[in-house]
Amino acid sequence: MKPFAFAWRTSLLAAAGIQLLTATMALATDVTVWCWDKNFNGATMKEAASRYSAAHPDVKINIVDFAKADLETKLQAQLASGTTDGLPDIVLIEDYGAQKYLQSFPKAFEALNGKVDYTKFAKYKVDLATVGDKTYSLPFDSGVTGLFYRTDLLEQAGYKAADLQDITWDQYIDIAKAVKAKTGHPMLDIDLNDAGAIRIMMQSAGVWYFTPDGKVNIKASPVFKAALTTYAKILQTPEIWKPVSGWADYTGSFTSGEVASVFTGVWMTATIKAAKMDGKWGVAPLPKLAGVAGAGHASNLGGSSWYVLSPAKSNYRKWVLYDTYDLTAQLRAGTNVLGVMLGNGWFNPYKKWWEPYRMQWFGAKRALLQLHLEYADGSSEVINSDGSWKTAPGPVLSSCIFDGEVYDATKELPGWDLPGATDAGWKPANVVEPPGGVVFGIDIQAQGDDRLVGGDHRLRPE
Repeated sequence: MKPFAFAWRTSLLAAAGIQLLTATMALATDVTVWCWDKNFNGATMKEAASRYSAAHPDVKINIVDFAKADLETKLQAQLASGTTDGLPDIVLIEDYGAQKYLQSFPKAFEALNGKVDYTKFAKYKVDLATVGDKTYSLPFDSGVTGLFYRTDLLEQAGYKAADLQDITWDQYIDIAKAVKAKTGHPMLDIDLNDAGAIRIMMQSAGVWYFTPDGKVNIKASPVFKAALTTYAKILQTPEIWKPVSGWADYTGSFTSGEVASVFTGVWMTATIKAAKMDGKWGVAPLPKLAGVAGAGHASNLGGSSWYVLSPAKSNYRKWVLYDTYDLTAQLRAGTNVLGVMLGNGWFNPYKKWWEPYRMQWFGAKRALLQLHLEYADGSSEVINSDGSWKTAPGPVLSSCIFDGEVYDATKELPGWDLPGATDAGWKPANVVEPPGGVVFGIDIQAQGDDRLVGGDHRLRPE
């Protein structure tokens, strides 16, 4: 058994095969969700919120609907700033961008392993939200594509549903010309700032911008060349399409009945239905790239998943969330020291912030900690925060999420977190009651973690 000296003040340093659990909880009964389509993902979340609130009437779920590009810009800016102020609790992220966020901001999202049964979802959806052995999303929609078309307008031009089966893009262009000539309606609208059409065409042949091993696949890709050439043919036939800019303009063109078709992801169904044009819309397979090996009528565009931002917010009297950390790399031969510097966080906010940010005060700061050690001989040990720990005043005189901290370097205790440091003048920590909420893991790294939260492990360092 390796000896440990215990100090209660600054960073966490400890031993072999370790998992450290700290209670890291946040403030309120308000949950904020960001999404971008009120008719689809927004409507789905609204229904989920309604069901959840029925069982938890004291929880308010605020659903904020953005334009997709605006949401992505705001999320990127907030994460890059390094502050959590202004971020939502839950955010919808398109699958294309998931790895960018997860790898660029590795501490910003909560892993949901153990909370979501990923065996019930398509492997590709899970892989898109996985980094290493952690998966961060609740998979939502896929982006299976189709050709949505106005049945009445195509009938006026002399076409039936069978005429849209197994066609190429060249045939689609010919049909679009006839629809325009006979009905006066352009066949589709195009936002020149959106590369979705290129993605759809490429993936209909099973190809992407990169090879499966991560190499760029553009210059030498015949499928990419065919997609560009086909898209250029559409653009060079200006009578069949209407230029638009932005999501509202894009969807408005076909929900208003102005254009006769749109090729996009299945998620557009909700927007089309919301336009209340019953009986006027049909769906056909996607046109395929002519003369391209492997090209077909199936493709993908978008798809998204829900992500939980860290730290997640909740009511400490209902839920006390904890994180796990692997500290194996911090192990040193001989005696090790385990220490914590404890701040106020969302648990003990200053009164002036209660009202403007709907914050709640839960009492003086306190902590719950467990250190799990696994030794080379197969034995194990659990070290709990309890009355044997000691505390002392530190150089941080005050701390606040919004006000920052006041730091007095003259009150530092050099070497306090190193083996052999004296604890003279340190006082035993007070064991206090927990906030009352159920202890709930948000970043579980081991199986059977329910065992980690049992027992009477209550501590408040003074």
